[in-house]
Amino acid sequence: GVLIAIWGLAAITKLLPADFPRLNEIHLDLRILGFTFAASVLTGILFGLVPALQISRTDVQESMRETGRGTSASRRQSRFRQALIVTEVALCVVLLAGAGLLFRSFLRLQSVNPGFVSEQVLTARLTPSGTNFAAVADYDRFYTAVLEKISAIPGVQDAGIINTLPLDKGPTTGFRVDGRAIETRDKWPMVNFRAVSPNYFRTMSIPVVQGRTFTDRDTGNLPSVVIINQQTVRDIFPGENPIGKRITFGGVDQNQQPLWVEIVGVVANIRSLELREESTAEIYFPATQNFWPAMSLVR
Repeated sequence: GVLIAIWGLAAITKLLPADFPRLNEIHLDLRILGFTFAASVLTGILFGLVPALQISRTDVQESMRETGRGTSASRRQSRFRQALIVTEVALCVVLLAGAGLLFRSFLRLQSVNPGFVSEQVLTARLTPSGTNFAAVADYDRFYTAVLEKISAIPGVQDAGIINTLPLDKGPTTGFRVDGRAIETRDKWPMVNFRAVSPNYFRTMSIPVVQGRTFTDRDTGNLPSVVIINQQTVRDIFPGENPIGKRITFGGVDQNQQPLWVEIVGVVANIRSLELREESTAEIYFPATQNFWPAMSLVR
């Protein structure tokens, strides 16, 4: 097994590209080999010790006489073998049942529609840092330049960025709706918070079902706008048209007046947290107004 691991590792590293991340760190872990060796020795001792002890307690002459008379094994030996068989069968049933349930769950997850298309979509996590990133404007220039260069690559149809990719837990926030009864913040509805670039929805094939998507004009110099998903409409705006309504997340301006943001669009639901969980309420901000130090690129 060790020889196969050494040969296999050498073959795999030769097949990988030279710029593969941390290629020089791929090696056999001596601690794992030591554990495997100890487990093998211990297993051999345990499985060999029980039969040896059983044989050492057997009366050889009596066994020969019983064998000569054509008798079967002793009752105690028979019970021991039967117990081993029952244990083996029970373990096999448990393993088969677990494998069957796992396979069924896999098939069910395969049939789940996540609400976005991941085929032929490449993602990368970007975390710029250093003295060149001391203000929000620095991140703005960086991500804008990245999107422009990525979009100019031949074969790239669309490119976008988001603070937290789907199927990954991200930040949440509460808000209240303009014109409704003012409640304490602990009673505000909570939603998932995402910051995306204008082309993000098109890149991930998430349809805009009402209103509009973000544009390059939705920058920090203009009033803030947001997009909500269909689940937010069902939970917060049932039977209403949410386009044009204003919400606040608790911020105030210099005159201590609420900072309102306008809902300009509604997008289809996606499964943001897990495939096995239904869609939850979600709000999208334009990344150009809410750049995060770390963002994920999708193209």
